[in-house]
Amino acid sequence: MPYFVNRHVSIAGILITGKVVHTKHGEPMEFLTFEDDTGLIETTFFPKAYRRFCSILNGNRPFILYGKVEEDFGAVTMTVTRVDRVED
Repeated sequence: MPYFVNRHVSIAGILITGKVVHTKHGEPMEFLTFEDDTGLIETTFFPKAYRRFCSILNGNRPFILYGKVEEDFGAVTMTVTRVDRVED
């Protein structure tokens, strides 16, 4: 992921874990960790994306994630703008 900082990418991964937090305005957002065959992908779902996709995000299934890779204080994360489920 560090090679893609400041670029829009799409990745496939399996949802591992997540944590819902609230903005200073009380809006829910979520930090989720996905895994692919190269390792872990830390993602951020800001309130708009969280509202749109939270109902489809359930564990142990693959997803295609779209968004921008960003680096902040040495941590590389992906800010997600769209999610697609991979159907069986």
